Amino acid sequence: MAHAWHDGSLHIFRLDCGEAFPGALFPLLAAEDIPGGLLSGIGAFERATVAYFDTATNRYLDIAVAEQVEVITLTGNLAQLENGEPFIHAHVALSRRDGGVVAGHLREGIVNPTLEVFLHATRRPLRRVIDPASGLGRLDLRDSG
Repeated sequence: MAHAWHDGSLHIFRLDCGEAFPGALFPLLAAEDIPGGLLSGIGAFERATVAYFDTATNRYLDIAVAEQVEVITLTGNLAQLENGEPFIHAHVALSRRDGGVVAGHLREGIVNPTLEVFLHATRRPLRRVIDPASGLGRLDLRDSG
């Protein structure tokens, strides 16, 4: 079961074995009423899916990681989509047993044995809007008051 702790704008979440990142984080974010922020993390996954964005086709290409890996870097942000739903945009570098690394946009990781996520929350929501040229959700940094 995921756990949460905070001190001011710093929130720390621990996901446990078998939980999915980012999915298991969303109920905790809602419970803490966090509108946006910068996140990072360390831990391990028993399997994951990362993706590479192909600008020639404007599509993500999935890369399955079907083995135990260390999360050596996880970084990203929390924002809201145009419909108000929370969205985590995260990139990750995963270390294999032999020291090789696979990296990319993190679609999902199944935690084993733990994942520690650190989030510096914003006071106002970050918003993501669709860029017509690429089809990607991009941060809308216009000041909406």
